Amino acid sequence: MYYEVIVLPLQRYTLFVAAVRKMKLKNVLAAVQSGCALLHYVAQLGYIPIIQLLCKWGVDINMKTRITNATPLLTVVSHIHLDADLTAKTVEVLFQCGAEESVNDENSAGDSPLFMAIVRRQAKVFDQLLRKGADPTKLDKAGNTILHAAAQVNAVKVCRKIMATKNIDKELMVGAKNDDGQTPIHLAAMHGPKFLETVVEALGKNYSDCVEWFSALDNNNCTALDIAAQSSQQDTFAFMWEEMEKYSPAHIDVERRKLRILIEEAEKDSSQWQKVNDALSIFPKRM
Repeated sequence: MYYEVIVLPLQRYTLFVAAVRKMKLKNVLAAVQSGCALLHYVAQLGYIPIIQLLCKWGVDINMKTRITNATPLLTVVSHIHLDADLTAKTVEVLFQCGAEESVNDENSAGDSPLFMAIVRRQAKVFDQLLRKGADPTKLDKAGNTILHAAAQVNAVKVCRKIMATKNIDKELMVGAKNDDGQTPIHLAAMHGPKFLETVVEALGKNYSDCVEWFSALDNNNCTALDIAAQSSQQDTFAFMWEEMEKYSPAHIDVERRKLRILIEEAEKDSSQWQKVNDALSIFPKRM
């Protein structure tokens, strides 16, 4: 199957040579021999005319590679060397050729096109995939939602689109825990506050929920506030603190627990005292 696109009928040989002239045939053959079909190879390079040519010749647009089990669609969305515009154009051509059937197909590592679009911060491709039937409620192998994926890479534009997506329970997704017991809020706390601001704004600033989100414990008994402090994200910590403060004094207990953790670390390693000082500089003086 993987060699059928190389061994072409004689009458097509001249056209094929013209099509691949811009590529290094040596690289093409190496890719095919390693288990990558020619269609995947040209797709990941964004060679749209050759994709269209191969589809006219009847190559299966949803075929999977021998080693990674990836479809051309997933290969394109995952490829880091294509810029956003070329990725979106290539994805559009693949859909025109029938790639809609594989819009939710995963590779052997459990990656789906939608998750990879988020990881690459491809907001336009995210929209394209949703329009073609990508499942926004699907979890990855580690129990992550698409909001987890966006939070992990601080994809704020994608976050806005997720929070505007119909047919998903946004509040449930915000509070959903992965296999490590972390919500998207835990992952977002490692970055600047913009992601969290987007989430809170989209859900109408329900402060009682904010208290729950920011003080929820993961499997390591860490809250999002803990993670923000440990990651030296003072602006993020301050944002969460202010949101909690609008609803409940319960954050005082979180403050004390976090300070105890920082002090214990500093007692073991004196170089960590700066973290205690930094934390104190932004904590309300209400101990």
